[in-house]
Amino acid sequence: MLTQPPNYWFWKKEISPKEIKTLNQKIEKNKCEGLDVPAENVTKTSYVKIVEAKALQESMNRFIEQAYLSNFENFGYNLYPPIFRCWNFNKYDSKNKGEYDWHVDSSNSNVYDTKLTLILNISDQKYEGGDFQIYGTGTTPEFKKAGDMILFHSYLPHKVTPVIKGVRKTLTVFLNGPKLI
Repeated sequence: MLTQPPNYWFWKKEISPKEIKTLNQKIEKNKCEGLDVPAENVTKTSYVKIVEAKALQESMNRFIEQAYLSNFENFGYNLYPPIFRCWNFNKYDSKNKGEYDWHVDSSNSNVYDTKLTLILNISDQKYEGGDFQIYGTGTTPEFKKAGDMILFHSYLPHKVTPVIKGVRKTLTVFLNGPKLI
C-alpha cells in the first residue's frame, strides 16, 4: 500500500527558553550582506534581518541535524551538505499587524532549488495571532509556541496571519538541493 509523505514535520518545545534567549542575543549582534526578496504581489509587513550563519552555527547544529534526518526519513530529497551563509530572522510586530500572506519559498539560482524550509519559533514574549498556515492543511497548531520547530516542502503555499498582540520571532533556514530536471 502506498502512503503519501507528510507535508510537514514538527517538533514541540524543541528549543529551550535559555537557547531562545541566546539565539536572540546573537541575532542582534550579527547580520549578513544579503537582501530579503519577498514574493511578488504579496502583503509582507514583517521585519526581516539577514543573519550571518556562522555566528549561530554552534547553537543551530542540533536543529539542522534534525532537519536533515527528518528529510532522510520523511521527505527523501537529495540535499546539499549543510553549508549556510545566511539565515532569515523574521519579526512580526502587532504595532504594524506583522504578517506575510500566501507565498512559496524558492530560489532564483540556476543550479539549485529550495527543497525544504525549516522555521524555528524563537519568540521571547507571548503574542496573539501570527498563526502559521500551510495551504490545504489550515493552521498548524503544532507550530504556535516559542521553542516549536517546523519543516515543510518549500513549494507549499504558506502564510503567517497578522499578529494582533505582542511580537512573533522566527528564524528560517532554507535547505537546498540540485535543480529538478
